[in-house]
This record gives sequence, C-alpha cells and structure tokens, in this order.
Amino acid sequence: MSPFYLRPLCLAMALGLQACSSGFDKANDEVHRASNERSQQAQTLARQVKPMAPLVSEEKAVRFTSRSIPLVRSAMLPSHIESITVRYPGRHSLSTIADILTRTLGVVVLMTPDALQDPRSYAPGRAAAATGAGANAALLPGLLSPGQSGATGGDPMPQLTNQALQAGASRLNLTPEQVGTTFELNYSGPLAGLLDWLASQAQLRWSYEDERIVFRRVVTQYIQVKTLPGALKGSTSFSSNISSGSSSLSSELGGDLWAALQATLPLLVSGSGQFYLDTRLGMITVRDAIANVKEVERYVEQINQLFLRQVNIQVEIIQVDMNTEAQSGIDWGEVSRTLSSGAILRSSGPAFNAGSTTSGSIGLYRGDAQVLFKALERYGRVSNMYSAVLNTLHRQPVPLSVTNSKTYLRSISAGVVSTAGAVSSGPTLSVADLNTGFTLSLVPAILDSNRVLLESSIGISSTRELQQYSTGTGFGQTVLQQPNVDNFQNVQRVSMSLGETLVLLGYQYEEARTTVTDVVRDKIPASRLGVGSKKSVIILLTPSLSGS
Repeated sequence: MSPFYLRPLCLAMALGLQACSSGFDKANDEVHRASNERSQQAQTLARQVKPMAPLVSEEKAVRFTSRSIPLVRSAMLPSHIESITVRYPGRHSLSTIADILTRTLGVVVLMTPDALQDPRSYAPGRAAAATGAGANAALLPGLLSPGQSGATGGDPMPQLTNQALQAGASRLNLTPEQVGTTFELNYSGPLAGLLDWLASQAQLRWSYEDERIVFRRVVTQYIQVKTLPGALKGSTSFSSNISSGSSSLSSELGGDLWAALQATLPLLVSGSGQFYLDTRLGMITVRDAIANVKEVERYVEQINQLFLRQVNIQVEIIQVDMNTEAQSGIDWGEVSRTLSSGAILRSSGPAFNAGSTTSGSIGLYRGDAQVLFKALERYGRVSNMYSAVLNTLHRQPVPLSVTNSKTYLRSISAGVVSTAGAVSSGPTLSVADLNTGFTLSLVPAILDSNRVLLESSIGISSTRELQQYSTGTGFGQTVLQQPNVDNFQNVQRVSMSLGETLVLLGYQYEEARTTVTDVVRDKIPASRLGVGSKKSVIILLTPSLSGS
C-alpha cells in the first residue's frame, strides 16, 4: 500500500481510538461520582446523633384479652444469665441442688427450712379454721411449724443406694420420701425454665429478691371472693290442722356462701395451714404449702365463675275473669291443642290432659306470650295484673311481693248506760288491717347444657267476703266484722331449658259481692242481691342468662 493511503488510514484509526477512550472515561467518571455521593451520605448519617429509644411507647393496635396478668417483680432474674447447662448424674437433695446452683450461677440459691421438709407432712384435710377478731394475730408469725420429717438437708438414702445414684443408675425402687425430696439435675436451657421445673417437681415457689433466688414451700396468699357480705335467706311454711291430724310444709331459700367456705376450706388445707375469712373485705387469707394454696385458689375461682352468672327472670301475672260459659275453669288441655304460631304448652299428669287443672299444676310453654293470651280470651277477659324483671345470681333468692291492705271494722262495743238512764260512755270502735295479695320467692340454679333449675315459692291470699255479726238493739247493739280469706301456698322445683316459660296454673278464687237495692231502710231480705265472679290467676316465669 502506497504511503499516500497509509496516512489517512492511521488518522482514522487514531480518531476511532480517541472516541472509544473518551466514552470509557465518561462512564468511569459517573461511577466514581456515584460512589463518592454514597460515601458522603454514609458519613453524614454516621455523624448524626441517634435518638434514644423511648422507655414507654404508645401502641394503638386493638387487642382483646380475657383477663389481666399482673407483673411479678420477684420473678425478674439477672439479665446477664440467659441460659444454663447442668448435668450431674444421680439424684440429689434440695440442699445439694442449692449448693450446685450457687456455684454454677454465682448467685445465692436459698432453700427455706420448710422447703427442705417432706411434702407429705402438708397433706390436706386436717386444718383448723381461724375465726373471730383474734384470727389475724395467728397469721402474723413467720413460717408455720409443719410436722418434722427425716429430710433435714442431709441425704436420707442408704449408702449403697447413694453410690448407685451417683454412678448414674436410673431404675431404682425409691421410697415416697426419696421421690419428694431428691431430684435429678440434667437440664440445658433458660434459667427460668430450670427454676420452674425444680419448683414444679418439689412443690415449691421461687422468687428473686435481694439478689438471691429463694425457694419456699409455705406461702401466704390473698384470694378474693366475688360476693356480697352476708347472705339473703328466706323460708316458706304451710300448715293445716284437722280433727284427725295435721300436716306442714316448709322450704329454706338461699344460703350463706361464707358459711359454706368455712366448712369446706379445712378439707383443702393441711393441719399446719391456716386460713381466715374476712366477709367485710371479701377476702380469704391462706397460709400453707403452695400445692394446697393453689387448690384453694382453683376452688374459689370455680365459685366466682359460677356465682357471678347473672340470671334474669321475667315475671308476668295475668288474671282471667271467667265468663258465664267458663265457670268450671280453664281447660288447659284444650288450650295446648289450639295454640297457633308453633307455640307449645306441655305438662305431665292426667289432670292437665283431662282439662280439670288442680291448684299448683305447672306447664312449660315455648312461644310468644301474646299467643297464649289470645288462646285464653275465649274463657274470659284477660288482664295483666303485674309484670317485672327480677335480677339475681346463681343460687341467690329473689323475693317479690304484691299486696293490698284494707281497713275493716273489727268490732263495735256498745255504750254504757247508768241506772239513772244517763249515758256514761259511747260506743267503742275497733279497726284492723287486712293484707291480701301474693308473695313470690325464686331461687335459680344454673345447670349444664343451658338448663336452669328453678325453685318457686308462692303464697296467695284473697278476700272472699266480710261477714258482719251483730247482737242487741239500739244503743246497746254490738257489731263485729269477720273477714273470710282464702289462702294458698305452694313450692315448686322445675328443671327447664332457657327460652321456656314456667306456667303456674290452677290458682282460682271466687269474689262475692252484695248489692243493696233498698237504699232507704234495707229491711226487706229480697232487697239484697248477691253477685259472684270467678277469677283465675296465671303466673308466667321466663328465666334467661345475661349475654345468652
């Protein structure tokens, strides 16, 4: 190739190489500049002072819990001890385990004297209740003095058994005392897990206090009883006397929960334990072995859960003024067959099925109350005498009383006339109060499967008439009014499902009235017109649980 063509070719190649070099330098400069910017940003962040994390932070997330869990400061362990590994073959007494853990952790592990005793000496069932004002003084001393045991800190096992255990034997016939006072040390994990395991095996409670880990068997616990002070009690009684004999009926309503606890807790506390019931504060103070105290806590917790269940009882009392065609009474068998809208009224007994319902009969009704009222209107005018909602708790009585008081002339004593014919004193009037109506006392008991055991005690009284008796004439006439009262008392106990209505039937009475047509003298016997009307009282009780 001639030199004439080489010069342009070399020039073109030089220009191409220069263009490639300038593109590479530009890309390299971009990478270098980006790296410098990142480095400057990192240095700027490193020089900034980091804000301290807040000790308390607000969390706005909604959380739902069933119960509150208190923070126990005595359960806080040293932060520098996270996990521990202890592997010592054989079984060791609690005092030996305390020495091993003290050397391993560098923290004093202390066993109180009651923790070293045999747990069998704290068997429940031999406690004596502390009552009265002086019971608090019995709780002031330090530890209780449980029964003496062979486990006093030394190794109670025979020498050969001890040698076999130290050699790692795992299958030995241990005595009950050795099972409760000697344990193996073969654990790796958090320190709290080891302490919980040892406390569970030995029936102890541990706490971290004054830079020491202390194990105790006897503890003092304050347990709240969620009930009101005192007790609501009631009683009903009925008696009748005839020429051939007498009969009586009585029922006790309600009971005292504190008296029941006074009789039950000695079965759960050991002979060395003590407990005190404070009805004013609603607290039980128990001092005993931890296993017995936990059993008392479980028992009281069950009582609290059961006795705090709210029971609402809808009470409706209706009266049926019988018409002329229904003077024989209400045929409840016919009523149950003619109910509409799927309502059901059932009861047992041939009297109910035949229609001649006797006093004190019961029925279970499921359906709308208005449907039952409509079915009763064929027998007369239906009116609502009283309606209320009674609120009570499990096995707690609730009373209801609706009475009417009227004053009647009990007697008129004749005046005194002297022998000379002068009046020395006028007639004397004596009055009295007559109380009639009904009283109702209910005691519900909540059963399983949404059933309620309901006890009802009813007393009904009504005035039939006021009879008047007189003797003498003129100024010396003596007049006496004597009321004729019908009384009925009855106690029923029925197991029913929620949503059903207990119908108390057969409470009938007849109201008699006398109308005087001769308003002038009332001398003619035919001028008095007697009017009577038959009435039937029906009581409806519908229990329900709050929240059900």
